Order: sequence, then C-alpha cells, then structure tokens
Amino acid sequence: MSIHKELHILKTDDHGEFALWEISKRNNSLIKKEAIFLSHGAFSDKTVCIGIADYLANHGYICFILEWRGHGTSPKTDIPFNFETVALYEYKTAFHYIHHHFNITSLHCVTHSGGGLCLTMFLINYPEYLKNIQSITFVACQAFGAVNNSFDFIKLFSAKLVVKGLGQIPANKFKLGRINETYYTMRPWFNWNLKENFISEFKYIDYKKFMSSIRVPIYSICGTGDKFIAPAKGCYKYLQAFENENNIFREFGYSNNNLENYSHSRIVLSQNAAKEVWPTILQWIDKNSKAAFKPFILKLIF
Repeated sequence: MSIHKELHILKTDDHGEFALWEISKRNNSLIKKEAIFLSHGAFSDKTVCIGIADYLANHGYICFILEWRGHGTSPKTDIPFNFETVALYEYKTAFHYIHHHFNITSLHCVTHSGGGLCLTMFLINYPEYLKNIQSITFVACQAFGAVNNSFDFIKLFSAKLVVKGLGQIPANKFKLGRINETYYTMRPWFNWNLKENFISEFKYIDYKKFMSSIRVPIYSICGTGDKFIAPAKGCYKYLQAFENENNIFREFGYSNNNLENYSHSRIVLSQNAAKEVWPTILQWIDKNSKAAFKPFILKLIF
C-alpha cells in the first residue's frame, strides 16, 4: 500500500506562505489517532524529513512536514526572516491548521536542527498548545552550546564575519544542505552561540529562562561526527536547560557501538539512520502515545 502525500499551502498572519505536507496511508484502515509534526532546520527542506515521515506513516501515524517559507515547495520570498519568524508565524499557523482542519488534538513533534529551536520558541510564546503535545524528539538541536573552547569561539566568530561579508551562506559549497541562508536568517544563531544565550530579537524574551516551562518529555539525539553545528556537548546543554529528569539524551557514534559517527545530516537522513536511529524515535513516540493501543477508523474525505 502506497503512502499518500498531499500539499497544503498556508498563509501566515504576517502574509507569508509556506508548505505543509500531509503524509499518511489514506485507505480508511486502522490508524492511530495521534499525529506527528515534523520540521527541518536551516539549509534544508522536506527532504531531510521525508524518509522518517514515510517510516512513521507505515507504522500507523499521520505525519505533517512543515517547510519554512522560501524553502522547498514553499513559495519564494524576498522578505527577510529568521528562526523566530518561522516559530511565531509558520509554527502557529501549522498547529492551528492541524488542530482545526484535521480535528487532531494529540501530537508528537520530531524536528531536525533549527526546527527544534523554532518549536521551543513557539511553545514558549504559545503555551496553550503544550496540552496537545505528547512527546518531542530533537535531532541535532542546540542554540547556545557550539562554543566549548577558545578555538570553537574563533572558528564561529570568523564564520560569522565571512557570512556577514557575503550576505549569505552558500549551502552547497560548504556541504550544509540544499538551501542557501541569508546572514539575516543565521545572525541570531551565531549570536546565541557566541554569547551563550537564547534571547529573542523580536520580543526581548530570554528563551533560555523559559525552557523549563516545557514539561513535555523530550528525546534528544545527536551524532558524534557533528562537530560544528550541533556538537554533542551543545545538544546536551540544550536538553539540560529544560530541567526535566524524564528527558533522554543519546549520542550515536562508534564509541556507542553504532554504525557510524553520524554527521549533522546523516543522523536523520541516511540508510544507517533508518536502521538504528529511526526505530528509537518510533519507540519514544509509542512509549508516550496516549493512543498506542487504541486504534480507530479515520474517515477521510477526498
């Protein structure tokens, strides 16, 4: 039975547009009542999420992949935006749409890299959605832990200056992904890591102080080979800021008897990840699922 993929183009409150992909097995068969929200990070589009979304759909979940404005299938834009723009507008619109259009009130979230930062900022600004989220999985996600010594600081500060001079980061040239990002988009990430804080540029909120208000159980995954964007120490620092002893951290690499020292992208998008990383995400979702043993018939309208 094939996987059904349907594109929804949604408009945000600030007049932006973005793509929301619905991925499921639409055949009126037994499926789980809960759904999974997925999103990529900077330099990416739905491609980084599509493999695991298909995998989760094959295990009975309805999946939704959000593509940031100007990324992938989303309409192009000339208006500058950053992580917080996506968090305050795309995420809000997507969660509202999933709830009201599909009548889904129970979600699990799986995000890669900056997608997790957006989710964090969204939930702090709109805590009313927390009651609908059963679990979160962060893959290679950190905001203020890339600098662990003076060499890291010099490397990151130099990168910021180069990007500022260029005006953008040529993703393909630096093997970061498929989409170029502007300096405007990436500036907050550079500043958060250089200053070791997580402070809003829009609303002057110290997000780091409010992270512990998110009590949803979190599974944080990182790759040993991810040395620059989301190093293991940085991902661990980010998870620790939630101050929840029920959260789980796991590093995938040779030292932990895994198939490879995963890079920033391969931790979510590779054949090896499909073999040993994706199943742990499914286990985390099933463990925290209210409907794990209560399948129902979903009547879908074509």
